[in-house]
Amino acid sequence: MPNSTPDTKLADELARLDDEVRRLEREDAAALADPGMIQEDRDGARILLQNARLAADEARRALERLRSGEYGICRECGGSIGADRLEALSDATTCIECQARLG
Repeated sequence: MPNSTPDTKLADELARLDDEVRRLEREDAAALADPGMIQEDRDGARILLQNARLAADEARRALERLRSGEYGICRECGGSIGADRLEALSDATTCIECQARLG
């Protein structure tokens, strides 16, 4: 998405993730109703759903930070996170230096 604003990019990502969560919820419900599905497959589907929910929550929090004026500000040092890092990881909450220090 070249030339998109962070707000647009995050909103688009959140919409995509919400769609993914809804799709995985439907699949999870179908898996539970399928007596032929083995437990490992059900567990795998549940993990995918959990990961999609977590990613959607992270995107939602990033949008909240953007709207409150905190987006792009490192939660550790208070410095700028940097445009390249935010482009690569739109929900980043730390600058590259602090993230390296935190491990």
